[in-house]
Order: sequence, then structure tokens, then C-alpha cells
Amino acid sequence: SYQPFLPRLTNVLDQPDAALPIIRAAYDDPAYRDGARMGAIAHWAVHYGDTGLAFKALERGYVERHGLTLAEIWHPIFAELRKDARCKDILRGTGLAQHWRKTGKWGDFARPLGEDDFEVW
Repeated sequence: SYQPFLPRLTNVLDQPDAALPIIRAAYDDPAYRDGARMGAIAHWAVHYGDTGLAFKALERGYVERHGLTLAEIWHPIFAELRKDARCKDILRGTGLAQHWRKTGKWGDFARPLGEDDFEVW
């Protein structure tokens, strides 16, 4: 199963204090160390207000594990995270920021700021 913790989480969806330990345990579980599962954990972590866990999951999933679903970072649930400098660190860590700068193709979601910075929304 893509997210084996979901049956337990479904029982406590409206209880953040009960849901977050389930999500944190999934983050710590070696079976969830791929990019896609880390992306899902980041979604749930943001939903329940744990931005620290969300950033850790995004870092692990996309920088460390080279996850292929990086486009998820533009999902509306991550809008507030994109305003945080840690998001730019993740995009730098994946090489995406360097690619944008090298090619000049920033798309509709990012733009350069000076010679060595950028912003995303």
C-alpha cells in the first residue's frame, strides 16, 4: 500500500493530537523513505500544522531521495511553506534553482532576484 498508515489515520482525522504521532511514526519508518511517500507525509504534516515535519519530509523525499514528484511543492497546501527560506533551500538542494538560473526558464512559479537569489509562489 502507498500509505499503510492511512487506516489508522482515518480513525482520527479530526483529532490532530492523535493524528500527528501516526504521521511522525510514518516519517521515522524506513519503509516510507521514498520521495512519493515523503511527499504524502509532508501533505499530512502541513494539514495538521507541523511545518517542521513537512520540511523534513520534503528534504528527505526530494533532496536526499531524489523523488520524482517535486511538482507537488506547488500544491495549494504548501503555499505557506513556499514563503519560507527552507523551501528555497530544498529547491536549491534538488538542483532546480540552478537549472532555472542556467536556462533562464523560470516558468510561471518562480523568478530570479539578483544574481544569486530567487522567489517562488
